[in-house]
Amino acid sequence: MLWFIGVAVVLLLIPTSILFCQNQKLKELNGTLSGQVEISEKHLSQSLIRAKTERTDELSKLRDLASEQGTDIQKIENDLSSIGADLEAVAQTTAKTKTVVHNHYTSDSTSPSKTKVPICEEDGRPIDVHEYTKRTETVNIQDSNGMRLADVSFSAAEKAPWRSKVYGLTYKVNNTIGRSGDDRVILYTELLVSNPEAQPGEVFRIEGIESRVLQAPEPDPEFDWWDPSLYLMAQLGMEVYDHLEFSASLSIGFSVWSYGDNWRFLGVSAGYDAFRNAFRASLIPVLYNVGGPLPIINDLWVGFDVGISHQADVSVGIVIGTRL
Repeated sequence: MLWFIGVAVVLLLIPTSILFCQNQKLKELNGTLSGQVEISEKHLSQSLIRAKTERTDELSKLRDLASEQGTDIQKIENDLSSIGADLEAVAQTTAKTKTVVHNHYTSDSTSPSKTKVPICEEDGRPIDVHEYTKRTETVNIQDSNGMRLADVSFSAAEKAPWRSKVYGLTYKVNNTIGRSGDDRVILYTELLVSNPEAQPGEVFRIEGIESRVLQAPEPDPEFDWWDPSLYLMAQLGMEVYDHLEFSASLSIGFSVWSYGDNWRFLGVSAGYDAFRNAFRASLIPVLYNVGGPLPIINDLWVGFDVGISHQADVSVGIVIGTRL
């Protein structure tokens, strides 16, 4: 009877391993196909847009894009590494305003001058001491970073003396996104502004920006009745039939059910017991990922099993493993 149980477990392990491999291939194929299909850009309103999203299988492409956008990606990756997080995505949002030009318009408001104006004794008219009527005066308006915002001109000889040109600007928001081991989002943001018409090639970085991320709670764990996983395992235990003896083996394990990210159920394994010089098959009712809550090791599964060797010896033990 014990022989029959052992053979049945082994025979169960072989087809389930094949199914696991096929399932992994399907996941890889689906991942490849999904990577080829991008999420298109969509305008939800005049000021709200869904970003175009693409997948890449090369981390170097994220670094290249960040560098092209002017982001110090090395500084960001060093910071991510210091908190145990990884680079996940790079994004850029660009917005432009249009140049606005107004010619020959009058003042919006006037006020009496406090400066005494010289008057010609012969005709009683003001004297153009500074010769403003002979030329057009222009002021270039800049912000605190030295970026040119507008040009304003005044021609005293004209009835509508004002001219203005407000430059269209290009705004870029660079976002670099990381994710920690406990699935927290880390967002790095910088705001860049440029005036391509008046100062081509110059980019101005805006200081004093603030940014906030409010992340949604993790979804409640659910049972997945088909979530195959393959493990490399070590077992330590005792033989309980037909005599007491220490048992230790290395094995390949397989589980079918899952609950959330850290629980696996209904597993089997097959391996070699070096102490008994025997092949061993076992049933693993439950596995728990003790590495899930840990900051460094995130894939360390622990459980217990009941096994039988080809010599019909029954043993129980603790199993420790990692997913393949």
